[in-house]
Parts: sequence; structure tokens; C-alpha cells
Amino acid sequence: MIEANNRSILKDLDVTTVLLFYSIVIIGWFSIYAAIYVPNDPPAMFEIGNRAGNQALWIFIATILAFGILVVDYRFWLNSPFIFYCLSFILLLIVLAYAKATKGASSWIEIGSFKLQPSEFGKVTTSMMFAKYFDDNRVKIGINRSTGIALLIILIPAILVILQNDTGSFLVFAAFIFVLYREGLHFLFPLTGLALAFLFIGTFIIGVIPLTIGLVIFAGLALLVIRRRKQNVILLSALLGICLSFIHGVHFIVNSVFQDHQKARILALFNPEDYAENTAYQTLNSMYAIGHGGFWGRGYLKGELTQLELVPEQFTDFIFCTIGEEHGWLGIMVVMGILITFLVRLIYMAERQNTIFGRVYGYSVASILFFHFFYWQFC
Repeated sequence: MIEANNRSILKDLDVTTVLLFYSIVIIGWFSIYAAIYVPNDPPAMFEIGNRAGNQALWIFIATILAFGILVVDYRFWLNSPFIFYCLSFILLLIVLAYAKATKGASSWIEIGSFKLQPSEFGKVTTSMMFAKYFDDNRVKIGINRSTGIALLIILIPAILVILQNDTGSFLVFAAFIFVLYREGLHFLFPLTGLALAFLFIGTFIIGVIPLTIGLVIFAGLALLVIRRRKQNVILLSALLGICLSFIHGVHFIVNSVFQDHQKARILALFNPEDYAENTAYQTLNSMYAIGHGGFWGRGYLKGELTQLELVPEQFTDFIFCTIGEEHGWLGIMVVMGILITFLVRLIYMAERQNTIFGRVYGYSVASILFFHFFYWQFC
């Protein structure tokens, strides 16, 4: 009976998705080793205690857990999201009460030498709860109570995460907008979100005053083109008012409400030269390391700037510049190609699900990974 079940599990696995996933995992593992590699004293890849050895251990543990998840009956996962959602909620509350600040954010629970970041579990459990709610209630997206509850499921953990000063993890929850769009959200909402994103970026690249003047001039030109009916003038004035309120509001919040480390991290994205000695030190040096790789790269374990530790934390948030220096533009394109193919495959798999739970959960996972990919590439 067990052998039959195992054959069934293996039969149902999508081999393409699994291969893409492990390709990304192995590339990451080898890149971590390259980031800690010292020519005169090379570390062992499987030695527990160094970054590469620990990564190998976590790959093994994750593989065992993945197999365990596959063995468990699907109905268990279908009926348990609320329990897991509540557990992650409790963990996030514990973080707020007891976690110590690390690099400005209080988002880790320390148990001896072991660290746990509940916000990562929060992303998964929110995806499960989100999918469960849609599956149970056959939610119709619109201005209604059901949509409000769906948004509340996202906002509860998101608010707890931002209270930890973990802005990056908080922004990940915005990825659920793609799931809502798939489930019937009008295209104007994500389009509005994209417009606001451009306004946000423009606030810091162009400047508040020039952007304000530009929007007013654009609105004036639009009045000359459109029919000056009362409703059109009111709509255009309302849109202008919303845009101006947004950019001035963003400017005020970032400069007057955010803490110094949060403000510096945002501003450094758009003006890294102004923060070269502190916040943007890593950003500038990572760009230099990527440029140093050229088209073909320096070769695996031959990244001079990587070995000189020019970029701190290069084995975590800035692992991309290790790939860029050692494998060049070509290597970057290959890695990005694998990542994009993996995301497309996840969406394809989500569309093939015969339950709303499976589809919504699949889209949630794909959306979260897409946000991380986007953030990794451009931030």
C-alpha cells in the first residue's frame, strides 16, 4: 500500500517544476560557497558551521519536509489553514514583544544560536488562509464585504510585520494584488497601483516640486484636448488632486515619519551616490562587482572583488553580485531565465488546478516569489 502511494505521489509531481526549483537551489548554494571562498584556505562545502555547509543542511531538511508535505493527505492542508494562520499570528505577536532589533528591524526570534523569522511563515500561512477563504466562500471580487474580509486576511499579518520595522517583508504582502486581479479585480486597480508606483519613484528621482509642476502642466494640456464637460473637468481635477496628495504625502511620511534607517534605505535606492559611505555602500559596490564581471564573467571561484569582501552580506541579500562577477552578463541572463521560467511554470500549474484553493494558493506563491525576484533585481 505504501509503495503504491509513493508511486502515486511521484507520478503526480510535475518534473519540470521540480527541476527548475532545484536548479535555482543548486545555483544559490554554489554561489554562497563562492561568496565565502578563500583561495588559500578553501572551506568545505558540506562543513556545518560555514554558510555553504549550513545551506546544504537546510536544502536537505527542506527536501525531507517537502516529501512529508506530499505524503500528508491533501484534505489536511485544505482544512487546516486557519490553525496555521493563527499560529503565525501568535509568533508575530511574540516577535513584537520579545525580539531584539537587528539592523533596524525586530523580526527574529532567537532560540540559542538558532534564529527564526515568523514573517516568512506568515507569507505561507496567509497564502493558505487566503486560498481557503476563496474556496469556501466563492468570493466575487468587488466593492463588497467578501473582498473586505479577503483584504483583512492580508492586512493583519502585514500590519504586524511593519510594526517590526521590517519594511521589505511588509511590501511582499502587496504581491497579493496579482491574486486578486486573477480572481476578478478590475484591471484599473492594478493599473492604478502601477501609476502610484511610478509617482512614488518620481517623487525621489524628479523631486516633489518639479513633479508637481509637471502634473499640473499635463492636466492643463489634457483640458485643452478633452471635451470640457463638467464631469470630465471634475474627474480630471480629482485625479490631479489624488496624484498631488500622494506625492506630497509620500514625501512627508518618508522624511518626517519614517525612522532614519528606513528613510536612508529608500532614498539610497534612487540616489546611491549620496549614501556611498553608509546605506548605499553595498549597493554601489555590488554594482561595481557586477560590472567587473563583464560579458563572460571572471570564472567560478575567481571573483576578485568577491574574495576581497568588497560587498558585505554578499552571501545573503547581495548574492546576485557574486553571480554577476563570476559569470558575467551571460550568467545573469541564464539565472534570470530560469527564474522567469519557474514563475511562468507555477502560474501554469496554478491554472491547471481543479479547486479554487489550489489555484489561489498557486497564484499566491507565484506572486510572492515574483515580488522577491523583482525586489532582488531592482532594489
